Amino acid sequence: MSRVIIVGAGNTGRDVAKRLDDPVVIESDVGKATILRRQLGEVRVIVGDATDERTLLQAGIAEAKTLLVALGNDRDAYQCILNSKPYKNIKSIIAVLNDPEEAARFQRLGVQSIIIPDLATAAEVIAIIKPSQKRISEIVITKGAAAIGKRIDELPLPWGTSIIGVMRQEKLMAPTGDMVLDTMDVVHVSADVEDMNAVRSVFLGDHRHLLPFNKVMVPIMDESWFENEFQEALTISVFCQTGLVGMFPAEAPWLVKKAKEVTGQMTIPFFTLPGYAMDFGSLQDALKAASQVDIESMLAEQEETIVDQLKKEKSGKTHLYEHGMEEDVDLLVLRSDPLKVMDLLGRKSLSTSAVEQTVTPILMARNPEPYTSVLFMLDGSPRSNNIASLALRLSIAFGSKVTALTTYDPEHQEAHRMVRHIRRTGEMYGLEVVEDEVEGNPTLEFVSLVKSGDHDLTILNRACKTVKKDILRRVYMSAPKSVMVI
Repeated sequence: MSRVIIVGAGNTGRDVAKRLDDPVVIESDVGKATILRRQLGEVRVIVGDATDERTLLQAGIAEAKTLLVALGNDRDAYQCILNSKPYKNIKSIIAVLNDPEEAARFQRLGVQSIIIPDLATAAEVIAIIKPSQKRISEIVITKGAAAIGKRIDELPLPWGTSIIGVMRQEKLMAPTGDMVLDTMDVVHVSADVEDMNAVRSVFLGDHRHLLPFNKVMVPIMDESWFENEFQEALTISVFCQTGLVGMFPAEAPWLVKKAKEVTGQMTIPFFTLPGYAMDFGSLQDALKAASQVDIESMLAEQEETIVDQLKKEKSGKTHLYEHGMEEDVDLLVLRSDPLKVMDLLGRKSLSTSAVEQTVTPILMARNPEPYTSVLFMLDGSPRSNNIASLALRLSIAFGSKVTALTTYDPEHQEAHRMVRHIRRTGEMYGLEVVEDEVEGNPTLEFVSLVKSGDHDLTILNRACKTVKKDILRRVYMSAPKSVMVI
């Protein structure tokens, strides 16, 4: 039996049948069926009504893998597909429709692919009329984007901009005026090249609210901290346009002075928290104190903020969505004591205690240079999806490569779907997003990738179930490059 059944011998059905090996074609018009037999020779053509299940059975619906319905009548197409639903062997259903308003009904029926020729033709006509000015682009609707919850006909798009289609959960939908956009939708837009920044702004909103961090805190215990930890915190603050909070011991006012000298030539908001010892209790107190620092007010007081400056240079930077941490401080930058030393002393370092006893994201700072490559593991869980979003936001801010390590699991495709989503988002900003799928032991592969030093930043899930807790600790304590624990 054929693996493909084509319903309808019109132009679409006939042309597809010519390009396939051994399809079965169903056609109710005897004249068309006769012509098709003469044109295609060996191709099996069945004359009958495709809305009748008996005709589908005669064509081999019980063994086929793909069903293409191109009848020219959306009502008959719906009935044909409805009759095919009991046959679970059908893995792919493709419907060619006339009316875009019918797309949602076919989507609810479970049709994976919907093609509306009139929309495709319109896009081609636009390209012919304005070949040098029009471009079709994908815009990924990220969490926090301005278009979320809005109807398509409410969007103030530039004149001449057309929405060609909307991809939702890997299903292509025909756009309608009353369609409400949601997070992770992929909108296919035809617009003038010079209008694309304005179009993205309509969908994604204000750039300032699409940055990965707002407030970063770093302790400075002696001058050696300026060489690495403070420098990395500064780098993050510059590229991610954040405020910086410095924590200093009370007996070392010269450290506060030096930090102010370093940041004085920069436009990042800087605030000091002097008077803290480096025990864990005081760190919790410092986090609480840092949460009271109003970075937004500090930004507003500047005549021209770093946000305004970087907007000019890096317009269009965005992130997927907030990673949902409970603390007001977005990131705590710490020094990681050597693992062997800590083991010999029989005690935990401050960084380990911070990872285990706070919900604040912790950065083990080992790389003050801008990140060129970011690595993370993706297992399909909501938390790892949030980490994937944060990895992409950081990569957009730094213009770095993103590598997602995924495990091979044919029964669970959420991780692969997320990778496809961040790849689309990355492509909007010219980023390289790579999926490294592991079929063997993911722990060994992950540890190997971290130890290689090929990635400037590794983002770890502190609640990761794929990698054991003691191995995670050794990874973030002994990695050659920076590690962020979320």
